[in-house]
Amino acid sequence: VGYRQLNLYNQPNTSGLDLGIQGILVLSPRSADLKLSHTFTDPGGNNETSITSLSTSYAITRNWRLGSSIQWRRSPVRNDSRVGFVLEWAL
Repeated sequence: VGYRQLNLYNQPNTSGLDLGIQGILVLSPRSADLKLSHTFTDPGGNNETSITSLSTSYAITRNWRLGSSIQWRRSPVRNDSRVGFVLEWAL
C-alpha cells in the first residue's frame, strides 16, 4: 500500500493510491530467488494503471549477484514493457 505518480510524455498523469501484492519463491537459500509482483495505481479510477514485475537473482559468489527483471505496464492510454539486467556487489 502506498502512493504513486506516473508521468508519461504527452499523456495524462496518473497518481493516487497504489495497491499491490508480491510473492517470493526462494529456490536456494542465500543463492537464488524468483519474485513476482503486481500493483494497481488509482484502482477504479479513469486512468487505472497496473504494473506486473517478474525478477530473478542468483548468487555467483558470496559477494556477487546476477539478476534480471521483466516489467509490463498497462493503462488506458499506453501499454509498454521493459527488460533489465543487473550485476551487484555487496559487502
